[in-house]
Amino acid sequence: MIFKISIIFIVAINCISNFAQDSIQVTFVPSWEDCPIALNAEYETNEDVIIEISQLKFYLSNFRTSLNIKSNNYHLLDLTDTASFSFKIHSENSNHLYFNLGVDSNTNMQGAQGGDLDPTNGMYWTWQSGYINVKLEGYYSKQFTGAEEFTFHLGGYSGIKNACQPIQLPIDLKQKEIFIKINLADFFNQVNVVEQNMIMSPSIKAVEMSKKMAEIFSVGRK
Repeated sequence: MIFKISIIFIVAINCISNFAQDSIQVTFVPSWEDCPIALNAEYETNEDVIIEISQLKFYLSNFRTSLNIKSNNYHLLDLTDTASFSFKIHSENSNHLYFNLGVDSNTNMQGAQGGDLDPTNGMYWTWQSGYINVKLEGYYSKQFTGAEEFTFHLGGYSGIKNACQPIQLPIDLKQKEIFIKINLADFFNQVNVVEQNMIMSPSIKAVEMSKKMAEIFSVGRK
């Protein structure tokens, strides 16, 4: 009996050790150009629109370093919780990192779940029975005008309204920690928030905006 317990203990230690050796730390850095994003701070677009972000949450899922690996992990990044910016993932011998911006269709069809996918996180449409991939809210204004609200709740998982976006980034696995920059300036420089300032349900516009959001991720420095 003691021998069996010893073997199980050794196997468990080896599994933990192998994961530590074959894992990398992924840290996301929400920013406006080269400055870390802060809630309720003012930022200016190329079109002289002032942006103030009051809420930013989004799901990142299915992290893997090979397309041959099946992955089923979900992370909710919340600008109010810096601990959510960094986590470890299993790595293979590869020079690319693959993940999704959003929650895939299969997971959505399984209904509400727990952990980071718990509806209490405020990222689930009970009336749509689906997850909100991106929740971005705040205010915009132009010179000599008052502040107006913008609200982008991007989601949808069915057919042409599937807003989940694949992301592929080049990486160097020699590094034990990879920093991924999320440049919101690039997003707001592509989106005319004065003309389009509200999306709150699955739609073609939500898919188009999700594609723009997926383009602002890049490998960077801390």
